[in-house]
Amino acid sequence: MVTAEITKLPGPMNRNLDKVSLLKIEEIRKRYNTLNDEYGTTETSATISGGIITVTGTQQIRFVTVDGTGASTDLDSISGGNAGEIVILQSADNARDIVCKDGASLRMGIDFTLNNVKDKATFVCISSGVFDPLSLRSSGG
Repeated sequence: MVTAEITKLPGPMNRNLDKVSLLKIEEIRKRYNTLNDEYGTTETSATISGGIITVTGTQQIRFVTVDGTGASTDLDSISGGNAGEIVILQSADNARDIVCKDGASLRMGIDFTLNNVKDKATFVCISSGVFDPLSLRSSGG
């Protein structure tokens, strides 16, 4: 399975891109998603329920929402997954923090908070229900 993510370039680099270049980047992102669909990898949303989200089949969990009405929810574990699968977590809402908790399922060594839609946590599945971090990115927001 091949995964990649195309987003706007950070900071000063964005100023050098004209609208045509940004449209080209968006077109590349759309083509990437089409390839994912053709090869069975889907980008989906997941809702944290009881501290858990579930990965089934060949998914990329991308936009994570929280259950209930609180401003913050802990993500204690990811259920399911197959060795080698990549999971990219990104909050669906700036107003709702997701605290990825270090533990037996998410083996990060620290707790990591997704507190806005630009933060990302990327994991690789080691075995069903066990995920190691590839990247933890905080935008500082």
